[in-house]
Amino acid sequence: MNNLFGLSFRMWSPIIFSIITISFLGLIGCAGDNSSDTPSDDSPTTTVPTDDTNEATENTEETATVEMRIVTLPGGLEIKFAKGGFEDAVVQFLNADEQDFDQEFVMDGIAFKEGSDIILPESQEQINNLTALLSTYFDYKVELEIFSKENEDVNADKVLSSNRAKALKSALVAKGVEAKRIATKGSGQGSISSKQKTIMVFK
Repeated sequence: MNNLFGLSFRMWSPIIFSIITISFLGLIGCAGDNSSDTPSDDSPTTTVPTDDTNEATENTEETATVEMRIVTLPGGLEIKFAKGGFEDAVVQFLNADEQDFDQEFVMDGIAFKEGSDIILPESQEQINNLTALLSTYFDYKVELEIFSKENEDVNADKVLSSNRAKALKSALVAKGVEAKRIATKGSGQGSISSKQKTIMVFK
């Protein structure tokens, strides 16, 4: 009987051991699967734009919009310009019952190549508009005063300003404005905060 029991145990022990081993490995596998379902701190996150972002975009678009005006001058010439800019102020001055000849008009559309008296192409529209205005209101004379702040040498900026004023006058004369109606003045650095500034006054 003891031999029979011993023989049976030796026969079944490998099977029992295999079953225990498989069960143990199965438990470990389940534990591993459960841990993989838990998101870690390294999981990527998605940022959703807030209403503030959309609001800022809308404000930028509103700021970029410029209201334009089209004015037909006496004689039929037509000019187009930004509302509130140089041309708008000049038109109001010319149509006013009482005119202040001390009023300064900043030519916001005139720009020169840095360190040079070469007029940049984007200035052409304002030059054309001023030509039309001076051709229509031919009783007026003007003075062009230019400030420049691009050199450490104050005298160099004064010479640059003078050359730029003469260049702008030449551009107007080339369009048909009489040279004797335009005076020029180069004022150097002055008290401007920008690198360039062009001012016109009526005489």
